[in-house]
Amino acid sequence: MSKGPILKDLRNSAGPVALAFETNNETVSVIIGPTGGGKTESSVRRILRIARSQHPSPKDGVRKCRIVCVGSTYRDLWDKAIPSYQKVFDPKWGHWQGGKGDPASHTLDLIMPEPDGRGGLVQVPIHIEVWFRAKSGEQSIEDFVRGLECTAWWLQEMDQLDQAILSLCVNRVGRYPEPDDRHTPEHVAAMGWAPAFTGVWGDSNMPVVDSWLYNMAFVEKTFGPGLFLQPPAILEDGTENPRAENLHNLSKIPIKAQYRSYYHQLSANMEEYDTRRLLKLVKAFDRRGQKVHLKYSPARHEVSGLLIDTHQPLIIACDTGDTLKHAAVFMQPTVNGRVRALDEISPKDRQTSLEEFASEIVAKYRMRFGRVRHVQIVCDPAAEAKMSVQGQNREVKITYAQYLAMLTEMDCEKAETNDPGFRKGAVTEFLDLHDGLLIDPEHCPDLVAAMDGGYCYRKVGNKVSPHVEKNDYSHLGEALEYGCLKLKRGVLSAPGGSQSAPDNWAGYDQQPSYSTGY
Repeated sequence: MSKGPILKDLRNSAGPVALAFETNNETVSVIIGPTGGGKTESSVRRILRIARSQHPSPKDGVRKCRIVCVGSTYRDLWDKAIPSYQKVFDPKWGHWQGGKGDPASHTLDLIMPEPDGRGGLVQVPIHIEVWFRAKSGEQSIEDFVRGLECTAWWLQEMDQLDQAILSLCVNRVGRYPEPDDRHTPEHVAAMGWAPAFTGVWGDSNMPVVDSWLYNMAFVEKTFGPGLFLQPPAILEDGTENPRAENLHNLSKIPIKAQYRSYYHQLSANMEEYDTRRLLKLVKAFDRRGQKVHLKYSPARHEVSGLLIDTHQPLIIACDTGDTLKHAAVFMQPTVNGRVRALDEISPKDRQTSLEEFASEIVAKYRMRFGRVRHVQIVCDPAAEAKMSVQGQNREVKITYAQYLAMLTEMDCEKAETNDPGFRKGAVTEFLDLHDGLLIDPEHCPDLVAAMDGGYCYRKVGNKVSPHVEKNDYSHLGEALEYGCLKLKRGVLSAPGGSQSAPDNWAGYDQQPSYSTGY
């Protein structure tokens, strides 16, 4: 058992966010940060902290833990995780097993000093096993996880792993040490010991929008206090962020004379897409296309907790008509001519009838906007197309807009135009103003995703299509454009004319049972 200095760099934490991540005791914790931010070494440093949190064995007094580090491939583990691990834990000490490209493990038996609670120190024996594993070939993720018994899991480059890995790992934490190496819960409580850590942690670059990790971290907010977001390495103006973590270590890396810093050299040789996502930590979709509204910036245009102004009208901008992908953005103007997007009805991953869509509009209005008295629906001009509905005595021909007006009991008018240039130009005018367009990301997550790049021109090879890709996000993007067209002209104008149910609607035998009473 070694008493020597086998740990090279335990106290050299990358920064305050990394240190908070290292010492966090949530069952699941994740650190997301830029390239070079020290995320992987922070994950490594957690290992000793977790080992020291274990209770001494009733058999021999040794604190025992086994950590499984999971990578997407063995090549990734050997290229990234293992070199960072060996910067902290010297492989010459203990027992290292495994060659490059294969499974590997490192076993360490240490003597570590710890406070004894009386102002002195006590020497504590610790046993650590670290296994490096990756799923191989056609092996299912369930079979891969099932055979591994450990104290905790480290998911390296978490965004590159299968979504199921997190849930399966959480289900199997605390399988080591063996039962005869553990105290009863009553003994632990009597000794006043803190719980021994069991859990899962992971590190990642900024995941692409709509990926499982992005949705869990930023949309569903699954990780709660277990999510740690490092400062970006590069600011929006292209300069290095002085608050970026791990700069003291990066400054030791040789760079060419024409560059000011490590990150300056890095960004100068990267594509803009990679610079924005990997260094600026800008949320972005994968490389599938070019976002429609290039001037949209999350830093400038996303503000949580926007307030509803009961004295201002509510515009419900809709992309609707002969479709099962209806979308709506709930918007309000401000007294100084700006626009706020406060809520949404998203078609993402589902289909709805016009009746269901109308019911959702009414429910959303009642729940959040019931005190706003002036309400106006603005529709896609395509909603002027006619549909047939069966009345009491005969079939009636009405427009989709008229039907939506009847179902919601709200005034409904068509947008001024469906011309893409005019629509996008209306949004651009508000984006150009200071605080001209603000979106609440808590209530409009899919609209935010649309503006971040889900609403895009499809990229084929090196060419960008002149046509917008039709997908779940395009409906929200177009709804916002219809609303901005309306608000640009003023909410009291009605260029397309308001729609209402026709006079011969009386006797329609499928009228909704609710009464809005607007």
